[in-house]
Amino acid sequence: MMNSIIPFLAQILAPVYIVTAILLLFRPKLFDAIMDDFMKSPALSFFSGMVVLIIGTMWMLAIFSWANFTEGVFTIFGILAFVKGIFLLVYPELLWKMVYKFPVFKMTGALIAGVLGIWFLSLGYNGLF
Repeated sequence: MMNSIIPFLAQILAPVYIVTAILLLFRPKLFDAIMDDFMKSPALSFFSGMVVLIIGTMWMLAIFSWANFTEGVFTIFGILAFVKGIFLLVYPELLWKMVYKFPVFKMTGALIAGVLGIWFLSLGYNGLF
C-alpha cells in the first residue's frame, strides 16, 4: 500500500517539474539570468536554503520508506532536498559550480524534469481526468 501523501506531493510537483522542463528547453538564457541573480544574493541563497532544508526534513519525516519503487523514489527526493538545503546554506558557490555551470545540465535537467513531471502527473492526477 502506497503512502497517502504521495499523490498529494505528486500533484504539487508535476506542474513544477513540467514548467521547469519547459523553461530549460525553450528559455535557457532566462534560466541562466535567474541563476546568475540568485548567486549574487546571499540573502536569497540563505532563505532558499532554509526553505529547502525544512521541506526536505518534512518530506523525510512524512515518507521514509523503501517498501516499493514509488516510496523509494520519494524518499530519495526528500534526502536530496535535505542535502541541497545544507549546500545552499553552507556552500552555495560549490553547488553552483557542481551543477549550474555545466552546459549539459540544462538539456539533461530538462529531460529529467520532463520525465519526472509526466510521472508525477500520472501519480497525482490519475483519477481526476
